[in-house]
Amino acid sequence: MKAVLYNKKAHPDKLVYCDIDKPVPQDNEILVKIIAVSINAADYRAMKMGTIPKKKIFGADIAGRVESAGKNIQQFKTGDEVIGEIADYGFGGFAGYALAPEKLLVHKPANISFEDAAALPIAALTFTIIA
Repeated sequence: MKAVLYNKKAHPDKLVYCDIDKPVPQDNEILVKIIAVSINAADYRAMKMGTIPKKKIFGADIAGRVESAGKNIQQFKTGDEVIGEIADYGFGGFAGYALAPEKLLVHKPANISFEDAAALPIAALTFTIIA
């Protein structure tokens, strides 16, 4: 799959578009096919502070479809449209697919686009707290 990986040796911006292996969900994980992802304060701050995700893939706010799910997943099935904020699960949204536990995902309302949905999680919560 395609992904944008952090590589501290890459110039000029340290982010590299490349091919990596598609993740495989464990029993308590959902594999989401990423349709839209937003860049938010969590991504920016982590990059600026040098806090690099373990898998080296940023991207906290995601929107997509459930590709597959582990055997312990109960709230979602293949094909469900979802929104998630996966910073607490190690980021990973700047890729074709990302893993997430079901507690970090919600069903995407049918009346909003994937792009709008991807802009909601952290940005909406941040606005609510500030307002």
